[in-house]
Amino acid sequence: MKRWSFEKFLDGLGGWLVVAVLLSLCACAQVLLERG
Repeated sequence: MKRWSFEKFLDGLGGWLVVAVLLSLCACAQVLLERG
């Protein structure tokens, strides 16, 4: 039970990590477009 919840926690954390990376890339792209 503990291992299952831990794996589920890691899956959720990975999903949030992907979202954070995508948002960071979008922010960087906007900055580059404004400067370019």
